[in-house]
Amino acid sequence: MASIILTSLAKLTTKILSSFGSSPASNVAEELDKLMTTVAEIRSQIADAEKREIKEESVKLWLFELKQVAYDAEDILSDFDYELLRVEMERGLQLDTRKRKREAPNPSSSFFTQFKRPAQTARPPPAAVEEMDAADEPVKLWHFGAKQMAYGTEAMVASIDYEMMAVDIDQNLRIGADTEMREVNHTNPSLVALDAPFQHDLLRRIKMVMERFDEINKDRVTLCLREEEGIRRAETNIRRSTSLADLSEIYGREDDKNRIVNALLSADGESDNHAIPVVSIVAMGGMGKTTLAKLVYNDKRVEQHFQVRSWVWVSEVYDEIRLTRAIIESVTDQICNLRNPDELQDELSRVLSGKRFLLVLDDIWNEDPIHWETLQASLISGAKGSRVMITTRYENAASIMGAQPFLRLGGLGRSDCWALFCRHAFYGYQAAASPSLIAIGWKIVEKCKGVPLMVKTLGGLLSSETSEENWDEILTSDVWDLDEGEESILRVLRLSYHHLPAALKPCFTYCAVFPKGHEFEMERLVRMWVAQGFIHTEDTKEMEETGRAYVDDLLRRSLFQDPSHFDYKLNFTMHDLIHDLAKSIAGEECSIKEYAESQGITWNKYVRHLSIVVSNELSVSFEQGEEHDALRSLLLHPGWRTIFRLERDFFAKPRLQHLRVLCLNRSGIAEVPDAIGNLKQLRYLGLSATRIKRLPESLCNLYNLQTLDLQFCNSLVELPRDIKHLINLRHLVIHNKFTAPSSVSFFFRGEKLMLPPGIGRLTRLQTLPLFTASGEERYAGIAELKDLNDLQGKLSIVDLHNITHDRIGEAKEAKLRLKERLSWLVLKWDNSMSFIGSRNEDDEVVLESLQPHTTIQRLEIEGYKWCRFPTWLGNPSFSNVVDIQLSHCVSLEQLPALGQLPSLKVLEVFSMQSLRRIGHEFYGDTKVTFPSLQRLLLKMLPKWEEWLHVPEEGHAFPCLQDLAILKCPKITSLSLFGFTALKKLQIDQCEKLAVINGLDKCWSVLKQKLDHPHSESLRCGTCPDLEYLEERRLPMALETLDITGCPSLTKS
Repeated sequence: MASIILTSLAKLTTKILSSFGSSPASNVAEELDKLMTTVAEIRSQIADAEKREIKEESVKLWLFELKQVAYDAEDILSDFDYELLRVEMERGLQLDTRKRKREAPNPSSSFFTQFKRPAQTARPPPAAVEEMDAADEPVKLWHFGAKQMAYGTEAMVASIDYEMMAVDIDQNLRIGADTEMREVNHTNPSLVALDAPFQHDLLRRIKMVMERFDEINKDRVTLCLREEEGIRRAETNIRRSTSLADLSEIYGREDDKNRIVNALLSADGESDNHAIPVVSIVAMGGMGKTTLAKLVYNDKRVEQHFQVRSWVWVSEVYDEIRLTRAIIESVTDQICNLRNPDELQDELSRVLSGKRFLLVLDDIWNEDPIHWETLQASLISGAKGSRVMITTRYENAASIMGAQPFLRLGGLGRSDCWALFCRHAFYGYQAAASPSLIAIGWKIVEKCKGVPLMVKTLGGLLSSETSEENWDEILTSDVWDLDEGEESILRVLRLSYHHLPAALKPCFTYCAVFPKGHEFEMERLVRMWVAQGFIHTEDTKEMEETGRAYVDDLLRRSLFQDPSHFDYKLNFTMHDLIHDLAKSIAGEECSIKEYAESQGITWNKYVRHLSIVVSNELSVSFEQGEEHDALRSLLLHPGWRTIFRLERDFFAKPRLQHLRVLCLNRSGIAEVPDAIGNLKQLRYLGLSATRIKRLPESLCNLYNLQTLDLQFCNSLVELPRDIKHLINLRHLVIHNKFTAPSSVSFFFRGEKLMLPPGIGRLTRLQTLPLFTASGEERYAGIAELKDLNDLQGKLSIVDLHNITHDRIGEAKEAKLRLKERLSWLVLKWDNSMSFIGSRNEDDEVVLESLQPHTTIQRLEIEGYKWCRFPTWLGNPSFSNVVDIQLSHCVSLEQLPALGQLPSLKVLEVFSMQSLRRIGHEFYGDTKVTFPSLQRLLLKMLPKWEEWLHVPEEGHAFPCLQDLAILKCPKITSLSLFGFTALKKLQIDQCEKLAVINGLDKCWSVLKQKLDHPHSESLRCGTCPDLEYLEERRLPMALETLDITGCPSLTKS
């Protein structure tokens, strides 16, 4: 990790030195030049230190001290950086107010871009110091110091960079305000603007840091660190993974699974005292207890036997209230608002009463019998045959719960280990590997002694290696010379860390600040990495994309696990032992404080990243105590109804002045103090799901801010007027009832969120989920989207009815066609009842003007009020569209030619009051229409009477599997001919539907399939109806037929 810090530090220092020349600040330049030389010397030997760190305490301490000094240096320069930007913003805005001949220039075009990096730079980060660090005490001490120094210096250089950029923007603004023709003198304008006292203070602080760097450099010599390049990792190895779909594949546990399933289904174990039998899986960490439990939990026999199944993760901290509430919520699938322990126990007893249930308690650590007796008392209300299944590392925990039988989970067999290893190391293609790598791989697998976590982690590590030398290095490493047990597993897993590309190391280690069991959301984590400066790219626009590639690489290496998608977002977790690995590497830098009662919060001076985990309804605050200003991350993980109290001067405290990430999500706060403006280094501010209504204007002083997360702030009614000053803002995550995920249902209690004018100046924005098209000048108009061409992901533009005839040109000014990184576009007009039956020809012009780029993947249109759609909707050039939703288009008389879209998979059409006919215009001019469509929903079409199918010479819906026709009271007939791939048909509340052609034959075949569950045994010769379906192109694969509320229907 130290190597990446020093790399960043070297880049920043080089950048600033290139701009000094013979300016008045040459003394500062001289000190920075010395710093560059020292950093280069240290970097050449970091690799050796990071190797020796594992066994040599002295090397470990040296690296620790290096990081502390580097942090301090970075903080100094970051302060300088901010001050220059602040001066620039104040001067530039004053001039821009007087004379607005043109908009302020993009801050990314700083005058620093004219300077090229010098040809001679510090050498690339080596990778050899880490190994020595673990065995040599002096080397460890040197490594410790070098890392502290590197962090601090990086901060110092970043500050200078920020200040210079600020003054440079000021120069550009003045030029733009005064005249566009004047000659520009770029001779160090930023440095000239600095006053002498500020320069002197900067020089003093740099010299102090340099003295500490010099001491660390001397220790480097004493530790006899070698100069070497270390293990080089090409960045091309960090790539988007293609193996995520089958990560749940399991090897060698079939017998264990059947044994557990039989125990759960057996009547054995029932007792007269009504105690619920407990089945346990016991093994040390990394053996696959949870994986096996999931395999059992999802077994078809288990699903059919138990009326209720509930899965709850327990963890090291046994919290009775949290656990009981979690079980209730898992069973009822509803939020539980109870807080009193007795009330919770009664409620749990009630929801389980008379039901045969399976309760899985994953990762039990509790060895106190009283806790189990309390929970058990609420479980006995369940029906006979109910079971509890637990996973635990400790037999004593299982014994206390009366677990019978025990399954002491052993290691995987040799062949299963090899299959698991090949899947991760060779992506399942062993035949493509060289014989020498296969021979070494077998030896590595044997050393893993059947531990699945070790096998797949080392397989993931070696998947990016093709060198026999690197494979042999893993095989012959001395970390294998250890006793069995979790500690030995951890030491072996450390190999996977040391062989990570340097860029991934700080990203992985940072995850230690999150509590065990935390479910990561990829976008949120990547934004935190960017805020901490862990991701470096030539093009800063690509930092988030690079971060996503890092996530996929860590998934591929099994350092992250259990990927899942929810509402188009990727979530994942970390195995407990992998978390232990990250924590052991991070040391004191990452700290997690857990509080079960109201009290103040403290931390030591070495903590850089702090998480606060609070249980239940508690009030927490920060102790005055000793002031430490090292903190860079502060994350709150609140319990149920936690009360997080912020003092009025909370953000004014020196200890928070270098904070870069502040996450107060779900904290319950209703107000953000004005002092938030003091956090001048803040890059990430999370206020999701809080009760705030407004943000203070002082927030607009946070010129470094990159992410402002206001998701689910349902009370929020406005943003600060000067939000346009946040020139580095990349992600403004806002939503109201319009942009809530489709899977979330809630009542929007606040006013509509409007955006302030000037939002279009934030040209670095990548995330802006909501844009309200205002009809008032005091709010932002849609034309402000013009220059936001870096927007990506989802964009919802709402209240389009505010674009009246006299402002219709603003829609075209938005230039959505240029926003090629948008993947999901939502366009909404007012769909209230008062607009039913109304028409507005302007809507067609607006929608025509809002044509997106052809890279769009998902499109939603709601409340459109003209009789037809513009021609771009359905144009085959939109070849990436996979999902379309059209709703509440009250005047629409015909659907567009969506059949021409080659990739469309999901189409939902509902609440169309004027649609009477679906005809050939729906299919378009192509022989195979809707070639990829898998789901079609037609709902709430009150006047729809006729559906004309594609002409006989054509072919439609070859992939359609799910067809739903709901609440269409005037449709009289339908046909199943042509829907050859259909698996599910749902028809509901179609009162006049009298005929469904082909239904009788489909029903006949479906009934025979139900009578013969192994439907593949049916053949045309023994089933005439099946032959008929095949001949007449009816759905042979139909599995589900659900027809209700159709009183006129007769078999055809």
